[in-house]
Amino acid sequence: MTSEIIEEVESAISDTKKVLAENNYNALNDAHEKLKVASMKIGQHMYQQNQGQQQQGQQQNTTNESQSSDNTENKDENKDENKDENKK
Repeated sequence: MTSEIIEEVESAISDTKKVLAENNYNALNDAHEKLKVASMKIGQHMYQQNQGQQQQGQQQNTTNESQSSDNTENKDENKDENKDENKK
């Protein structure tokens, strides 16, 4: 998580705690809104990280599948070569 997001969340929590002590309804609503926005940024950041990890996983799977396919083709070619040599 970025330091910017962490600072924003910590600030929102601190502001909310201060406002709770004041018993000011309007200020509490504002602090609550700030806290919601900060928490949404955490969710967005986590979602973006998850998307990046999924894309990396998909790329890795594609690479592994390609390598596996290449290995299978090479084995088939070797079998054909061995058959030809046995016929001689």
